[in-house]
Amino acid sequence: MELRLQVDPDRITLDDLIAVEESTSSGKSMRDLLCRFAVNGTGQPLELVEARKIVGAMTIRQVRDALGQFSQAMQQLREVAVPPTTPAA
Repeated sequence: MELRLQVDPDRITLDDLIAVEESTSSGKSMRDLLCRFAVNGTGQPLELVEARKIVGAMTIRQVRDALGQFSQAMQQLREVAVPPTTPAA
């Protein structure tokens, strides 16, 4: 089964955002991060057990590609969630 990720602003919390920013590059943290946002073909979140099976079977290249896509989606969310600071006039 192909991994589908969905970074939904209605599901992601500020704690999730902080965890992503502070996460290490360990295999476990990468797996757990991808599992948190794995969805089925209709966009419904996968059960953790099912998501772990899918993510755990991915090649390193597939993980790298998925993390790249995830990173882009998170950057877009950050731009909306945390507006840039502007100097006071």
